[in-house]
Amino acid sequence: MNCKKIIQAINVTLVRVALLLIPAGAAWSADWTNGSGGDWFDPANWSPAVVPTDTDSVQFNLGTSIATPYTVVVTNDASVSEFNMPGDAVIIDLDGNTLVSKSTNSTFIGNPGDAYLGVRNGLLSLNSSAFYVGINGS
Repeated sequence: MNCKKIIQAINVTLVRVALLLIPAGAAWSADWTNGSGGDWFDPANWSPAVVPTDTDSVQFNLGTSIATPYTVVVTNDASVSEFNMPGDAVIIDLDGNTLVSKSTNSTFIGNPGDAYLGVRNGLLSLNSSAFYVGINGS
């Protein structure tokens, strides 16, 4: 066996080992899918169709016009790992509750597109190391 084949075999083995080390409950991205708005806690509004938890990153990126935002109602306290909105128009109605993003990663609102984020009737807490608003958008 030549050196090139040995290196390829080692690389394949390392990839297989790395895949085995990924925990079964690893965080995944939850994308909002309902351009008409709706209930945060309705799994049908998310892809995959599961209500996000504090280990999940959420994204609002339907490209809705900032002139016609849709409303997402959060009927109980909620917590997510990450909150991002690269290009969308959303009103988060917290209905007297709190939505917390626990991540120390950066939060992007309107990066790279146009975005509108409205928050009413509660507290949206974004615990980010950096907060970017409309960096490449307008």
